[in-house]
Amino acid sequence: MLSTFAFWGAWYVMPSLLTPKALYSFLGIWVPTWGFAMFFLRKLSELSTLKELKVRPNYRLNLVLPEIRGRVWWLGFVGFLSSLALWFLASTNVISQSPMYGLAAGFLVGIELSYLIILPFWFGEVHRFIERIKLGENVALRTESFLKEFSASNTKK
Repeated sequence: MLSTFAFWGAWYVMPSLLTPKALYSFLGIWVPTWGFAMFFLRKLSELSTLKELKVRPNYRLNLVLPEIRGRVWWLGFVGFLSSLALWFLASTNVISQSPMYGLAAGFLVGIELSYLIILPFWFGEVHRFIERIKLGENVALRTESFLKEFSASNTKK
C-alpha cells in the first residue's frame, strides 16, 4: 500500500522513476524473492524427514507442510503474474501519461516487496512449529522419566 502511494507521488514529483528502464529494474526484486522461496522449499523438504521426531509429531508436521508449500507456490504464481504485469506496463508506454500508471506500478512493486518481507516470517512459523513439537516430546520424555523414578522410589519404601 505504501509503495502504491509512493509511486503515485513519484509520478508527480519524479517521473523519471517511472520510465520503462526504471520499471524494468524493479523486476529484479523478484529474483531474490524467488531464490529465497526456493531455499525455503528446500528447507521444508529437509524438515519433512526429521529423524528425531516420533511418529505422531512427524505425522502432525507432515499435515502442515503441504499447506505451507502451497503458500510458497502461490507466492510464486502471484509474483510471476505481478512481474509479468509490471513488464507489460513498462513495455507499453501508452498509459505513462496518467497518474494511474504510477498507482499500478507501485501496486505491482508493492506485491513483490511484500512477499520478500513475508517469506522470513513463514520460515519462522515453520521453525516455531517444529520447536513446539520438540518441546512437547521433551516434556513427555521428562515426565515419563520422572514418573518412573517416582514409582521406583515408592516401591522401594
